[in-house]
Amino acid sequence: MKMKIKNTKIMQMIRLAILPLCLIPTVSNAALIIDPTYTPQWITDDNSNFNASDVADLVGTSTILEEYYKANVGDGFDTGPFSDSYETTFFNMPDSALIEWVVGSDIIDCPECYLLVKDGNQSPAQYVFDIGTWDGMEDISLIDFWPEQGAISHIAIYGGVGDDGGGKPSVPEPSFIALLGMGLSHIRRKRKAA
Repeated sequence: MKMKIKNTKIMQMIRLAILPLCLIPTVSNAALIIDPTYTPQWITDDNSNFNASDVADLVGTSTILEEYYKANVGDGFDTGPFSDSYETTFFNMPDSALIEWVVGSDIIDCPECYLLVKDGNQSPAQYVFDIGTWDGMEDISLIDFWPEQGAISHIAIYGGVGDDGGGKPSVPEPSFIALLGMGLSHIRRKRKAA
């Protein structure tokens, strides 16, 4: 009987030590879905290749923008300071695309970010979307742009100069290790006392 009580107490202590593991946040795998009706958005029939200044003028921001990331259909070469952090796959004609974060790499983390989706031969020629609430890690799924009449030629993400300091996503390692250590030391003390 005494052995059974001791084992039950040990199991309770182990459960308490494991509980913090269940509270650790995990990387979200959600997707931000954007189509031509997503708001807020700006459109233009100007088919030139916009730069950061053109995007700032279109959206009416006083923030000085820079191009963080750009992917062109068919060339396989992404550009910008975050070109190693994201991969874009274009689908269909391509009227759809998927922008994915490369796990473990730096993230775009800005309070003011814009996504440009360009065709250039249709009306509108370009869409610009406010993605300031995007966390930099979730996928961006672009769907139904110029279906059966055009195609995405490239996408680009713009943000404020100096706002891209997101770096790698934070992981609460020190606090987790401290909680685990406290739980294990508590178990050890209880075992010695018994």
